[in-house]
Amino acid sequence: MNLYIRFIKLIFKIIFAKKRSPLEKSILTFRVWPLDCDIYLHLTNARYPAFMDLGRTLLLGQAGIIGKLLKNKYLLIPVSSEISFIREIKPFQKFELHSELITWDDTYWFVDQKFISGETLHAHATIRGLVMRKGKKVPFQEALDLLDVHYDPPAMPDRILAWQSLLEEKKKASIINS
Repeated sequence: MNLYIRFIKLIFKIIFAKKRSPLEKSILTFRVWPLDCDIYLHLTNARYPAFMDLGRTLLLGQAGIIGKLLKNKYLLIPVSSEISFIREIKPFQKFELHSELITWDDTYWFVDQKFISGETLHAHATIRGLVMRKGKKVPFQEALDLLDVHYDPPAMPDRILAWQSLLEEKKKASIINS
């Protein structure tokens, strides 16, 4: 239930948000409530992706693209994620979720998301996603073009290139030979 309340608050935040570049970092602030915790009394690992969804929604909302995507039937779909849990986030602790579009290529978009409390990094995730329209993959640039401002993709960081290589190896390893 508390995720629905957070989502409704996010919608209002997006409505009244100052528009900014999709390349600018967005920041959401949360507090860990008891229903966010697991039996070890810290933020449950299952809750991180839900918070990350909200962070990416704000990123799109602040860029002024979310309504245009929905109107034109584009879907941004996460297809791979990688997360490192560094330090626990305790009950009632306040934290920020920093979401930032790293880059994109002809097929995928990449977003970094960091869970930070004070000066402490608690978790760091990277998401790789696709843009779909009418059941087909389309370049992320096509979705960005809805903004009426051209953005060139930032250089692909080495860590993203290495991650993509790892994902391709996983795909190859998952093929079952008959």
